[in-house]
Amino acid sequence: MKSEFRSLLAILISIGIFAVWYGWLFPPPKAEPKTEVSQSVESKTDTPVVENESSAEIPSVIPEETRSIETDLYRVVFSNRGGIPTLWEFKKFSRKNEDKKEEPIDAVNKGAIPLLFQFSEASSPWSNQVAYRVEEKGVGEKKEITFISDEKGLRVKKKFLFEEGQYATQMEVSVQNRGGKEFSARPSLLWDQMDVHSKPGGFFSFLKGPPDQWMPLYLMDGEVEREKWEKENKTATGKIYWVAVANRYFLSAILPKSGALERSVSWEARESGNGGKISISLPKIHLAPGETWKENFTVYVGPQDIEQLKHVGNRLEDAVDLGFFGIVARPILYLLKLFYLAVHNYGVAIILLTLLIKLLLHPINKKSMTSMKAMQALQPRLKEIREKYKNDKQRLQMEMMNLFKTNKVNPMGGCLPMLLQFPIYIALYKVLWSSVELYQAPFFWFYKDLSAPDPYLISPVLLGIAMFLQQKMMPSATMDPAQQKMMMFMPLMFSAFMLFLPSGLTIYILVNTVISIVQQWMIQKDLRLRDILRGRFYG
Repeated sequence: MKSEFRSLLAILISIGIFAVWYGWLFPPPKAEPKTEVSQSVESKTDTPVVENESSAEIPSVIPEETRSIETDLYRVVFSNRGGIPTLWEFKKFSRKNEDKKEEPIDAVNKGAIPLLFQFSEASSPWSNQVAYRVEEKGVGEKKEITFISDEKGLRVKKKFLFEEGQYATQMEVSVQNRGGKEFSARPSLLWDQMDVHSKPGGFFSFLKGPPDQWMPLYLMDGEVEREKWEKENKTATGKIYWVAVANRYFLSAILPKSGALERSVSWEARESGNGGKISISLPKIHLAPGETWKENFTVYVGPQDIEQLKHVGNRLEDAVDLGFFGIVARPILYLLKLFYLAVHNYGVAIILLTLLIKLLLHPINKKSMTSMKAMQALQPRLKEIREKYKNDKQRLQMEMMNLFKTNKVNPMGGCLPMLLQFPIYIALYKVLWSSVELYQAPFFWFYKDLSAPDPYLISPVLLGIAMFLQQKMMPSATMDPAQQKMMMFMPLMFSAFMLFLPSGLTIYILVNTVISIVQQWMIQKDLRLRDILRGRFYG
């Protein structure tokens, strides 16, 4: 292969790495949602307002007050103004604030108005700013809070049922027409999400991966649709199972218990740009005087733990983004949890999982490395053929194919096995990137959080050294000096990536690289595992 073709191949490989990095490992949200909607679900302020323009705020004699609900997993603070949670703190998950101090993660964040019940296309005005009166009661491990409003001939109830040990909350909404004429409207339930994390900036921001921000998603017609916040309100209509907002580790979802019926979902960025709002609109209701409409929901606010999400139902576990190779990633995640049950340390579990996968893929790796070694042995003869037939390309190709056939060498033998295992490595990478199990999971010594970057940069530096050694051991007879220098740049680039990414990912890549070096050395020395176990280290 001519030097210019080899250089072009190296450039294409580098482009492919970046494409995998930003296309599969960290894909951006889809740029275009499905269709536009003409009706907004958000006001232009951070307080609940009337959605229907014909409505006016109805003064309430009920004073504004807050109520707090606590379980073993979270603390929720409700305001009777709109009957919405103003705080939803997790007790088992925390983050560092701007002062580098640990504080509980708030799934709502100050200024948001989640679980706001509202009407559109209403036959008579009704304000979602109404102050509800509150009723509370608790029975054993269950706690119940109900918000009741009587305004404009409508009795609206919002009842929440909390249970110890569950991130899922049961919610019931009912509307009773207590007036003298028919009431019709389209009810909807809104989740408003504030984002406290800013987008990464600076010269090295492209190395840091995507920002850990809340984004909208929903399950419609059997497919999970992942969107991005838009300045203009967007909508989609179909059989909606649930709507949600999710970041890297946590999820807030609304699931109608009546199943996947024809509904619409709308989403829109907040005017401030930090987060957005997503709502699920239900079929239009028509209530004669005295009639009552009721809808039950499950509201899940918690970690993206697949087992817990399965327990909720409605395929909520599909909200976990395991990437394009999710069918491979799920058993890998199961194995990671299995190793953790045995060793009770996710860092060690990552190492054991990497060892197992390398062992399972050893026959493929061996075939690839053996083929590369055979190609290296043919390089002197290939060089002679290229020089002899440099002016006759057809004869050159024929002689090269004869050489490969005679020596039983497949020129693609080194690449094809690597392509076969590519989906497994991408799936493993995605699991380690997005698994909430690694969130604040300790390893040893100063590694207190496998989801955070290495605080002392030890593992990225070791990774760079290991990858450099691996490159030095690779057969290089087919590369010109310029191409060799380009390939030597790759360890430096990968080390730079790892500076800002979770230490759990770095540990996986480091262990994987070290094992690959050992495998390569064994093949070069014609050694097998049983030879090493018997104490023979030379071929």
